[in-house]
Amino acid sequence: VASNSGRRRDPSWWMNLKHNPIAMVQVKDVKQTVYAQRAIGSEKERLWQLMTGVYPAYDDYLKKTDRDIPVVVLMPKTS
Repeated sequence: VASNSGRRRDPSWWMNLKHNPIAMVQVKDVKQTVYAQRAIGSEKERLWQLMTGVYPAYDDYLKKTDRDIPVVVLMPKTS
């Protein structure tokens, strides 16, 4: 969730991924190349509900800004 705590601007990490959506992520000792994509429509709604269930402050951030807060999906890059 590219909330930037409800600030007017997107966070830098999302700006970077918009410029180049290929990234390397690491979870524990597993590294993987991913492709970042902004969720839209029903996918965004579903993921927003999931994320606010984990971290309710995202709803507070949404109230603080006029910006549409992006939900970013990282998908494994296949080639």
